[in-house]
This record gives sequence, structure tokens and C-alpha cells, in this order.
Amino acid sequence: MSVLSQVQAKYSSLNNYPSAIYRVTVNDVDISSHLASRLISMTIQDNRGMVADSVDITLDDSDQALEIPSVGAEMKVWLGWSDTGLIYKGSYLVTGGSHSGSPDTLHISAESTDLAESFRQKRERSFHQVTLQEIFQSIAFDYKLKLVVHASLANRTVSHIDQNDSDANIMTRLADENDAIATVKNGTLLLLPIGESQTASGLDLPAVELIRSEGDQHSYSYGQSNDKIECVKAFYYPPKKGEKLYVIVGTHTDNPKEIRFIHRDKKTAELAA
Repeated sequence: MSVLSQVQAKYSSLNNYPSAIYRVTVNDVDISSHLASRLISMTIQDNRGMVADSVDITLDDSDQALEIPSVGAEMKVWLGWSDTGLIYKGSYLVTGGSHSGSPDTLHISAESTDLAESFRQKRERSFHQVTLQEIFQSIAFDYKLKLVVHASLANRTVSHIDQNDSDANIMTRLADENDAIATVKNGTLLLLPIGESQTASGLDLPAVELIRSEGDQHSYSYGQSNDKIECVKAFYYPPKKGEKLYVIVGTHTDNPKEIRFIHRDKKTAELAA
């Protein structure tokens, strides 16, 4: 086989591998074709909890022909592979950018539109003898969001809780107490258990085995920790007594980790521990 034939064969084999594809719109105007020869990097950060997702785009502006998008412009992003197609990654609002050189580059930052500013505004109200489903349904209704609560969490009863902070804080508090995650994705308020490897609807996520040849690097470390925890102590006030009590969860009572926050009742303290 000639050298030319070997090069052609190698190039042909490379073409069989899927390539990354994307689509980006700004205020519903598709700018993907304009980015094709300029895109240096695009990074999407998909955060857990009540932290806004973000997208960062770096573009080549060596000809100084790019316009800097205005703060507040709506950016929608799709990512995928050439063999499987695009997947919608959400809507974002441009929060800022920067221009540097040389070589001249334009950097654009945007955050998800799902977490409204009103989520962080302080509110005062109480919930008494209601389920997690009912509390989150009330919050979702206020923001015109769809709601998905995992079946294992939906019917858990909250005897009483007072809200004197933001909706983001009370959702995070309730999620932490129940070993769950509360977040907003694509117009849907989600309450899901941590570590279940399931979709929002309760279906098991497929397992994927990664082998060394499929990656470009790896890192492994081991050692002994001096912070061994054998039990957790959580404090609470009983409803009709003024004394502070506690519960201990763990295999031994030596070297306990204490949760300094005082919980509203014994059940909540046990869940936290």
C-alpha cells in the first residue's frame, strides 16, 4: 500500500467517528453558522441545587468584526453528536463578557433563566401537617412551573415549618433534611433523592462501563483520613418542653460529629443525622 493510500485510509477511518455539533440562538436568531469558523470553546456548567446553570463561550475575533451581545440577551443552546443529533440544553441570559488580545478573543457569559430572582426574595409563611408534595406544589404554582417530586419523597409529612427566608432557602432546607436535591431545570421544579441514579420519572439510568482506552488520562489516589466519623449527633427541641435533646445515628457513640443547627423536632433531627 502506498503512503497516499495509507493517509487516505486513515482519514476515512477518522471520518467514521462522531463529531461534536451545536446550535446557538440569540434572541431567537440562529447564529450557529457565524460561530462555525470562530468558536474556540463552549462550556456548559450544569449545577445541582438552587444554583443557576451557566454557559461560557470564547470566540476568535482576530478580524475585530464581532459585536458584543448586550446584557440580558436570551441565548438558547443545543449540544450533541453527529450520529445522535442535538439535545436542548436550556435558555440563558447574557450576564456579561470580555474582550482581550492579542490574539483578539471575545468571551461571553450567560446564566440559566430558570432560577428567577424572586426565588431569592424573603417571604414569611408557615406550613402545618402537609406533605413535601403539597409544599413544593405551592411553590411551583407561584412561579408557574411544572412539578416533579420523586415517589419516595412525595408523601413525607412535615409536621410544621415556618418560612422566614427565601423560597430557594426553604426548598434547599427541606431537600437537605430528606437527603434530596431541589432544583429547577427547563421550566420544571424537581425534588429528587440523592444518589438514586434515576430519572425524574423514577426510571433507572443506564449503566456505562468506562475503560482506560476510552479516556485520555486518569488519576487515582489513596490514603488514611484523620476525620473518621462513626456516628452523628443532631439536636432538637421537643414541642412541649424547653430542654434541648439530641439523637445519635451511627454504629458507635465514640467520636461523634455534631450538627450545630438545632432542629424543630425529633423526626427532622433523625433525618438530618
